[in-house]
Amino acid sequence: MKKLCILPFTKREMPLLEFLKRKYIIEALVSPKGIGFDGEDISVLNNCEKTGLSFSNQVISSIERSDTIIVTDITEGMNSLRSFAFTGLRCAVDKGKDVYCFLNLDIEEKRELERLRDISGGNLVIISTDGFNKYDDIKARNLFDFNAPVLYICEEVPECDGYAVFLRLAQIIQSKGKRVLAISNDRYNKVLSHVYVNFDVNTTISKQLFRFNFIVHELEYKYHPDIILIKLPYPLMRFNEDNVFDCGVSAYLTSQAVPGEGCIYCTHAMPLPEEFWRTYTDGVLVKYGYPLLAVHVSNRMIDSTGDESLGVIRIPKQEVENRVKDIKNSAHLPFFYLLNDDQIEELGDLIISEFIDIPYGVIQ
Repeated sequence: MKKLCILPFTKREMPLLEFLKRKYIIEALVSPKGIGFDGEDISVLNNCEKTGLSFSNQVISSIERSDTIIVTDITEGMNSLRSFAFTGLRCAVDKGKDVYCFLNLDIEEKRELERLRDISGGNLVIISTDGFNKYDDIKARNLFDFNAPVLYICEEVPECDGYAVFLRLAQIIQSKGKRVLAISNDRYNKVLSHVYVNFDVNTTISKQLFRFNFIVHELEYKYHPDIILIKLPYPLMRFNEDNVFDCGVSAYLTSQAVPGEGCIYCTHAMPLPEEFWRTYTDGVLVKYGYPLLAVHVSNRMIDSTGDESLGVIRIPKQEVENRVKDIKNSAHLPFFYLLNDDQIEELGDLIISEFIDIPYGVIQ
């Protein structure tokens, strides 16, 4: 297997490792010292169990001993981290490596990198943010129906393991011999054989609805999936007056464009009473037309003591699993910690039996 270097490595790339390990030897996870110190286990990013993988602060040597380099997506405004990423990107192309670039580049940067690639003889793949832009101006005025069941994955607030749950659920269902069409607005899908769709197109709401319906219809026709998984880009509801997200607009639009059977809901670790979940489930059903099927409890706790209203504290995995065990005895919904292998398999079996392997068909 080829040796892989990821730079800069941040908590956003944690969900990828489980799947990239099947294709590559993870040679180096490169980050500046502000993220992780050389030799420190990457588990410090989310307070999980030791992974056996550690940070490297050495850019050039990490690139030199690797075959393939993934240069990651950087959030807008993080200028110093972007500078770190571009320095590594230029080095990797100059040394003739196979490079997958998720960094947003301007025209001059692209020209410089293409010139370096032509000289070094390496391979440079720039993963753009377009995501089915050829359908942005479709003139469709009818909505297609879907043969495969559709399930959504959604987070209550960001960083509740939504992408990890999306990837793990797709994998466990595929491992049981089922065809999965997995769609989200995460560009990393392109290195994991899933589908990236840009939800944030600059067009009217009605065109967005017909566009997304048409895209998923085309993908279903192409792949003939047994099930369609869609990770929603934003939470179903506003969290509070300071964190309204998009007030559930994209989730509602998606539910109208591609009606679903239910949602896997990823929440933070703060215990909430059973009455809350009953009321919330009823609200989701009324607003979106589908129920919550299961709840994943992440190890994220919301820290309101600092300057950020959604500050993050990570509690140990064992504490989360104990909380889930306690909730399961009294809740009307199935609760899981879906980063646990047994529990993701349990949910996968439940979904297959309920939505794919239906022995007597659907009774009208």
